[in-house]
Amino acid sequence: MKISRKQIRLLIRERFSPDDFKDVYATAQMAHVGQTRRDGSEYFSHPSEVRDIAQSFYPSDQVVQMAALLHDSLEDAPGSTVKSVEEMEEFIMGSIQDPEAGAEVIRVVRALTHEKGGDYTGYVMSLLNDTPALRVKLADMVHNLSDAPRPRQKMKYKSALDAIGAQTGGAPPSGISGEHWEQLYSLVESKQMRLTENELRLIISEEIGRSFSTNADGPIPYWKTVADDVEVNILPIEAGTKYACEIEVPSNPELSSPLRYFSNEEEANLFARQYTEYVKNIITNKEK
Repeated sequence: MKISRKQIRLLIRERFSPDDFKDVYATAQMAHVGQTRRDGSEYFSHPSEVRDIAQSFYPSDQVVQMAALLHDSLEDAPGSTVKSVEEMEEFIMGSIQDPEAGAEVIRVVRALTHEKGGDYTGYVMSLLNDTPALRVKLADMVHNLSDAPRPRQKMKYKSALDAIGAQTGGAPPSGISGEHWEQLYSLVESKQMRLTENELRLIISEEIGRSFSTNADGPIPYWKTVADDVEVNILPIEAGTKYACEIEVPSNPELSSPLRYFSNEEEANLFARQYTEYVKNIITNKEK
């Protein structure tokens, strides 16, 4: 008889001892010793809050609660409080008495570990068939959205939630409580999501700092340097349906374009190419 993943989780849930949570809590604290959040507060306050949020929505899911405490440990601890990912995983395994239960917690934490700066929506969508990992990820979103989020962060989360909603018909994904889903949308659809032009400019400026050439190998995120002294900034505003584009010419500010909006990325890129050519022609003529 084939055992489903849900049945496996139920069996594992019964294998946690009363001391496992205390040990996992201590391990999670160790993973983030000396680390701080953006506002200067102790970093461990974040995974602790995420665990509390997960517990409020899924009180009987111990795997989710333990993974919530550890969800950033494989990203942040190696090279800081431990030497490697493998060493961090050894600490986690040593905190849970039953090996199979420990392996499941580590599996969930691995699923939640992703490359920073990568495709966030794709990463969240990849968790749709992994209920424990998705529960933790969405609990993580709740805390981040409740803790003075930046406009860009709110838009990133809303894009991911919209992508999930498009696949589920707007309903909560399988395994996610309706209350959890509703709270997330109430946080991203607040009045603060109606961004001013200045806020959009701030979001775009946050992207600047990573230079990507159009001739470079690999994907080119959000903004790109199209030609010398011409910077093109393209930022998704709504899950692939609206884009903001701004072109800056640092040495000739009067040639910079105002912030423009497009219904899709192709239109934004076409405008960027045309405007860049226009700027290059002006600069070339001035130099003759």
